[in-house]
Amino acid sequence: MLNKLANVFVVIVMLVAVGCGEGGAVIEGKVALEDGTPIPRGVVYLNGTAGSFRGKIQPDGTYRIENIADGSYQVAVTGALDGEPVAEEMQYDKAGNPIQSKASQPKSLIDSKYSSPPDSGLSITVPGDDFDLSLAKAK
Repeated sequence: MLNKLANVFVVIVMLVAVGCGEGGAVIEGKVALEDGTPIPRGVVYLNGTAGSFRGKIQPDGTYRIENIADGSYQVAVTGALDGEPVAEEMQYDKAGNPIQSKASQPKSLIDSKYSSPPDSGLSITVPGDDFDLSLAKAK
């Protein structure tokens, strides 16, 4: 009986050790406009048969995504705005009707096609060596 318990313990430890291993590749790149201007915020999304992954764009335009399975991915970039979104409290007139805010919301820096992986025209393959993204300005 003690032998069986010891064997079960060994199997459990091995399964846990396998589950805690490296999950895949790490990719790093830079997101910029076609003129080289870095995109200062947003998210890079990868979508492929091996799964979906994402990484936050840093103020210098760089991004990093970890634990990515090898494969081909369609890419999307969202949240690439010219400023931080402004949270507003809804305003009402005396009759209780909502008042349209005059506050300026940030505008997208990039073409809207980049917000959808199938429509963006962007793709990467992991493993690979170039994960920089050059994007067209918003129209």
